[in-house]
Amino acid sequence: MEFRPKNILVLGATGHTGKLIVSRLNEMGIDFSIGGRSSEKLIDLKNQFPFIVNAEVIEITKNIESLDEYDVIINCVGPFNLWGKSVLDRCIEKSKIYIDITGEQEFVKNSFENCSNVLKSEATVIHSVAFESCLADILISENWVASEEYEDISTYYYFKKAKPSRGTKLTMQLASHFSNFALQQSDLVKTAPSAFTQTVFFQAIPENTIASFMPYPEIVFLKKRNNIKNGASFLLLSEIDSRYLSASSSSKVPIDELILKHNRSSLVELSLEEKQKQEFILILRVTNSQGIITTKTIKGCDMYGLTAMIVANLIKRINRGAILPKGVILPSEAFGSEWNWKELNIEQIN
Repeated sequence: MEFRPKNILVLGATGHTGKLIVSRLNEMGIDFSIGGRSSEKLIDLKNQFPFIVNAEVIEITKNIESLDEYDVIINCVGPFNLWGKSVLDRCIEKSKIYIDITGEQEFVKNSFENCSNVLKSEATVIHSVAFESCLADILISENWVASEEYEDISTYYYFKKAKPSRGTKLTMQLASHFSNFALQQSDLVKTAPSAFTQTVFFQAIPENTIASFMPYPEIVFLKKRNNIKNGASFLLLSEIDSRYLSASSSSKVPIDELILKHNRSSLVELSLEEKQKQEFILILRVTNSQGIITTKTIKGCDMYGLTAMIVANLIKRINRGAILPKGVILPSEAFGSEWNWKELNIEQIN
């Protein structure tokens, strides 16, 4: 059978990360369509980018059947704990390739628990194709051996001059309203954000010693690997910042109030110079069954731009005929061996 390029939709194309993905796909010369709530914003985007085939108003609570004409759905409509299920369920029902950029553990965990139904439908679901958990999962995959047993695999994030997007801020504020997890004795155990801290030292970040628990989806991904006892993800912070995060996480503002505040806020566009100053360091710490600890460290910048590059590279791979596994799969399974750190301007420190 002759291969044909996929019919691709970026849903939530007018949001911060959605627009970056649109720009990157256009730059790579990939035909695609866009969807969102605002006709005016969609038309404006279509006029800017010549590779946009169609711009369609899609309200996920009203005309979700509009997704049916597309082969690949890139879902950028978050927070996913609130609004992701209807899109995901429709994509599973209609046997689509579903890709999202979620950083929300409960949403991802629910998918893995539904994996048998996804397999039956012959859909492919890939969560967290974003700079945090995608990079972490790739790094874990490169340093993981199926035949070995691991006492602990954990990730640590350090951000310098980072400015989270409106969507990221809302997701973080909503975290306490949903279940979050750490891997403990091979089970995903509910753990509140900032529930515990570690005092750590990494050579790459000598001025930061407090690691505060922050739930990222790669910990849910660890469960699929079967041979890992414990795991968690952490933010590396100063002692003052750690105390502030712990205090703010303990206050539970009602969901409706948070959404109202979010809707009133404005989208702030950063300059190229500001994006380049947004640096991150991601450290993977692996403890094997003998208690031997190894670390792997990567660093980069412009995190949201990096997410757009990762998504676009996956779409390029799909459009060239890559056959993805069916079911709920890890980002590392979606990319296979086609991963290049240097192409993403990511430095491997060790």
